[in-house]
Amino acid sequence: MKREKILDSVSFFGGIQYSFLKGMWALAKLQTPIVTVFAGRGSDEMKTGYSQQAFDLGVQLAERNFSIITGGGPGLMEEIVCGAASVVSKKELSKRTLGIGVAGVDQKFISNCSPIIFIRYFFIRKWLLTRYSHAFVILPGGIGTADEFFELLDLMRHAKIEQHPIILFGREYWKDLVSWYYDTAMKQGFISQKRHVPFIVVDDIQNVMELL
Repeated sequence: MKREKILDSVSFFGGIQYSFLKGMWALAKLQTPIVTVFAGRGSDEMKTGYSQQAFDLGVQLAERNFSIITGGGPGLMEEIVCGAASVVSKKELSKRTLGIGVAGVDQKFISNCSPIIFIRYFFIRKWLLTRYSHAFVILPGGIGTADEFFELLDLMRHAKIEQHPIILFGREYWKDLVSWYYDTAMKQGFISQKRHVPFIVVDDIQNVMELL
């Protein structure tokens, strides 16, 4: 039994090391500056009002020579890299976009617009998505997207990563979350005003580009 546990541990730590190296190698090929876009998968099943905006944002980022990394899934993540792919040559695409998916979760998805790597663990994907970027744009999404947004705020307030622009896109979509943040949690002292990490909420792609 002890031997099996040791072998499991070796496999686990070997998998972690491999995933980190695989991700860092792929990210090292990207042109800088890099923008991470966190977004939901929902519009893959049914188009939302944010699909065209995500595509247009991808176009704008690519035209201004930003590279884009995403969580490697369908939905709005695919829309934004397809926008970039529409103005970037196939030869240059691997230097301008990258999806980082999780094996066993996203692996059935095949992107038509961006190279995707698959790693074993969610925490490694989040590490890779937050350590190489110069700005973060959060499009509408669900639990995973909200988790990524709050982890960014937490990492920055504890100075575990450098402070970079955090932009929430979609005032109507995020209004209840923003209201809870400022009007409930901050007012009741659960979020410190002194250590508050600023983020900006916008509705217009041009606003995003001006901030970047």
